[in-house]
Amino acid sequence: MPLVPELGHLAVRQKDPEREYVGDYLPPEQLVAICRREGIESIAYTYNEPTVFFEYTLETAKLAHEAGIRNLYVSNGFMTSVIEPVPT
Repeated sequence: MPLVPELGHLAVRQKDPEREYVGDYLPPEQLVAICRREGIESIAYTYNEPTVFFEYTLETAKLAHEAGIRNLYVSNGFMTSVIEPVPT
């Protein structure tokens, strides 16, 4: 069982072949609220290429930063400023 069931990390890594998996949308505000509630100090955007859902990760990262939660972004690096400038 994952430490924070809403985040489902363990379910992603250990798929049950007998079960159909359907992802649920978790708004950035709710994700950050769960992290604050559970004392989670950082969010890592990884496993799948996070630039595919860049707007979501950017909004989440901004809210997390405002809440004092660190962000870790693991990307293949194929992105340009044409998408959206990264805040400094």
